[in-house]
Amino acid sequence: MRMPKHFYGWRMVAIAMMVNAVSGGVYHQGMAIFFLPLQRGLDITRAATAIPMSVARFTGGIQSFLIGSLVDRYGPNKILFFAGLMGGLGFLLLSRVNSYLMFVLVLLVVLATAFQAAPDQPVFITCARWFYKKRGLALTLTTAGYSVGTMIITPLVALAVPRFGWQNTAVVLGILVWIIVIPLSTKLKASPEMMGLHPDGADVPPPSPKTKIHGKLQAQDLTLRDAVRTRFYWQFGFIVGLRSMVWAVVSIHIVGILTWRGVDESMAGIMIGLMHGFAIPIALFMAWCGDHWHKHKVVSLGDLTIVVGISFLVIWDSLVLWQVILITLLLAPNQGTWPLGWATVAEAFGRQNFGVIRGSLQTIMGIFSVGPPIFAGWVYDQTGSYFYALSPLIIFLAAAVLLMWTLPLQGRTEVNNGSAKTQ
Repeated sequence: MRMPKHFYGWRMVAIAMMVNAVSGGVYHQGMAIFFLPLQRGLDITRAATAIPMSVARFTGGIQSFLIGSLVDRYGPNKILFFAGLMGGLGFLLLSRVNSYLMFVLVLLVVLATAFQAAPDQPVFITCARWFYKKRGLALTLTTAGYSVGTMIITPLVALAVPRFGWQNTAVVLGILVWIIVIPLSTKLKASPEMMGLHPDGADVPPPSPKTKIHGKLQAQDLTLRDAVRTRFYWQFGFIVGLRSMVWAVVSIHIVGILTWRGVDESMAGIMIGLMHGFAIPIALFMAWCGDHWHKHKVVSLGDLTIVVGISFLVIWDSLVLWQVILITLLLAPNQGTWPLGWATVAEAFGRQNFGVIRGSLQTIMGIFSVGPPIFAGWVYDQTGSYFYALSPLIIFLAAAVLLMWTLPLQGRTEVNNGSAKTQ
């Protein structure tokens, strides 16, 4: 069926992209720019700096379960408004940090509450509900907002911190969060049914997922209780747990890792933006592939290139420009793998309880990701090198590649030009 030219769901995707651009640019990648200045300013070790950032990921995973439930029950608007309010306040408080204890409290109590799950869950769940046949593309565009923000905002943060100081930069970022996220929170529509529409603008609702539980076929949207009784749920949970271990280290320590390999600190921030610039066309291509082939296999191949990229970080010493560009290109598919993975989950279990199911899986991610960045910081403090911190990540991610490739398909998987086939 031909999609309506001006389907309202694409407005939800545009809002989600703008929210994620701010979230990704100022916090998820922007905080990496603050890592070394905070370490020097507070006169602490890299392990100590990494501890609250790692714990923030853990608490974010726990919050994801709660926030997913709240979004499913009360809608996305209130949650996103709260996230914007807390996020702006968090950066204003960060600018006043003058002790390690205050840094820990601001990061864990305010910033982690605002950014680890609160902006992501409302917009992601909303877009998953507005689309069925084009869900892979919609969620990829939603996630591409992180790359857009990182490509534009993060390099500016990297240039602003040494010129104006990290405290003044934090003030500007807090105001930016307020003036963008809070107004956008009022524009979200929780589902197409609220406007008398169906996903994709179709004339009829999409079919319910057909999922086997203990050998019995379930032809309806699954609850979390039903989902956890499937092999798909636990294998996917282990996969995202392994992947989150890798990206927790990379995202927190990326500036430190690049400077360890001879890249200037400001240039490292610019290279983060370049990586996410590469990520946008790569993610869109992966979304197209996911709509025409098995999504889980596209994710597996994307992760395989990341294994190669991290391997180069381990074996190459002083990086020259072409090596840095190649590594950023190989790491870029990360922004395409996550939305396709979540689209697979939505296909398996349906739209109705997607928020709480995704939140529970993100709790697993939080548990897996809390230790590795602290270990990486400790390794650097002891050896002056990230070699023994990065090497195990190659093995973990390679295992995730194999597990994703062999993921037991559940529900309806869009293949062959978008036509749905029951697996």
